[in-house]
Amino acid sequence: MTLVAATLESELLKLFDSSSASFAGYPATTAAAANNWANAYDAYAKAATDSTLDSLATANKAGFASTLVSQLPADPAAGSYVTAANAFDAAFVTYWTGAIFTFVAPEISSLVTAIIPSTLANLLLPIFADVSSVGTAQVKAQQMAAAFHTATTTAVTVTIAFAVGPPVLSLLF
Repeated sequence: MTLVAATLESELLKLFDSSSASFAGYPATTAAAANNWANAYDAYAKAATDSTLDSLATANKAGFASTLVSQLPADPAAGSYVTAANAFDAAFVTYWTGAIFTFVAPEISSLVTAIIPSTLANLLLPIFADVSSVGTAQVKAQQMAAAFHTATTTAVTVTIAFAVGPPVLSLLF
């Protein structure tokens, strides 16, 4: 499988679009919202593969949610779009830190060894800064899915080790 931004867009619409049949309602707490976000991103990220087509085995979905809760202010009105972008970036980094991919011989391991911080934050800043009423739930879901997809496929590095020979570095697909 490969990562598809439209998968994340669809998951985000379940969170954003109150006119959608799959809308679950607005969460009552920051923790509930963070869990919804973690579930949406995880549903997308589970399709990640590295250059040898190893698939994602484990990632830190709970860490994504807990990082969002710890990074966002208790009162959403007290935060800013910069705070929100940085919180999502921190959650993204937490999700991928130490993630492990399935592998087969001659590989001996396949795991995330580097994540470029601030990549996602920089992509989210213009989206979060735009508070115009022009952006519909569909537009915002598409923009955010594209930002997460770009960060996922450019900022996360997997190191694939072999029994013999040097390791191979891979981005996600």
